[in-house]
Amino acid sequence: MEKSQISFDLIGKVLGEDIYSIQGTLLLKKGTIIKESHILLLQNHKFGQMIPMQEKTKKPLVSKNELEYDQFSQYLASEFKRIQDGLSLSNVTAILRNFSSLLEKTLDDIAITSLFKKQTNSNDYLTQHSIHVGILSAMIGKILSFSRQECILLGHMGLLHDIGMLKIPNHLVTKSEPLTTAEVKVVRSHTSTGYDMLKEVAYISPLIAQAALLHHERVDGSGYPMAIKESKIHIMIQIISVADVFNAICSDRPYSSQQPYLTAVSNLMNEVRSTKLNPAVVIPFTHYVMRQHLRQKVELNSGEVAEVMFIHQNEPDQPLIKVGTEYIDLRKHTKLKIVKPAP
Repeated sequence: MEKSQISFDLIGKVLGEDIYSIQGTLLLKKGTIIKESHILLLQNHKFGQMIPMQEKTKKPLVSKNELEYDQFSQYLASEFKRIQDGLSLSNVTAILRNFSSLLEKTLDDIAITSLFKKQTNSNDYLTQHSIHVGILSAMIGKILSFSRQECILLGHMGLLHDIGMLKIPNHLVTKSEPLTTAEVKVVRSHTSTGYDMLKEVAYISPLIAQAALLHHERVDGSGYPMAIKESKIHIMIQIISVADVFNAICSDRPYSSQQPYLTAVSNLMNEVRSTKLNPAVVIPFTHYVMRQHLRQKVELNSGEVAEVMFIHQNEPDQPLIKVGTEYIDLRKHTKLKIVKPAP
């Protein structure tokens, strides 16, 4: 078993054996994932000693639900095509029931986002975006300690938030050049169109239609279509907005290329700092995303390669990093930015 000197280099590694103080008091149990507070504790009681660590090989996470994810993607694409062709929304409750089955599994699948990076036909963007926003919204609900039932509802809201886009002319949806003012107005109408489509559907929560209408609103009143502020935007709809922005950044679209999760984290935190998104939603979610990069190599805007050592609670996009032998707190070096995972 590997033995290591007590230092902040051990953050994120796994303890190989129980650790006791000189008086015989259990300090840390075997299997503990080392945090900053653990290092301080060990330095106090075991100064200068070597401690046993598990040898840990990093394996890529693989989702167990890929088949069901693919099957639902194909099913939703066909249902969206029906709606786009002018057929009724009579199948909405069936769509949500089928999605619930996938959500129940993905809420406990820490590798589900690995499927988000699969290459898809650009014509399937709306289908994939809808599924991803649904799953991400449910995940954020879980992170925020919402009930299981509320997480499922969040998933339903996310799945149908962009349904109004089915009625927007395809040449505008797929246009790679900047939209004209008139074209922007048409595209933005997907919010009210989606609301009108869903508000009359029986047996679904009214929040699903409201999410279609209000997911582009911002807490400072700078959004659309109604320019309302935080107090008038249901917290669940604010969650949909965060999931929508995150997944859009991380997706290939006609007018922008796919960006890494680290870029999306940075962008979301910038939206918090400019008071457009709710920090009570964004910070726990981005902290969760950044935790997946702990002890990972990342590339900085300086061109240097660093290792992520510690994620700060309220500034998850500005972690403690290690460049060579030097520790750098990005909160104090604001010109340095993480741009992407290192190759």
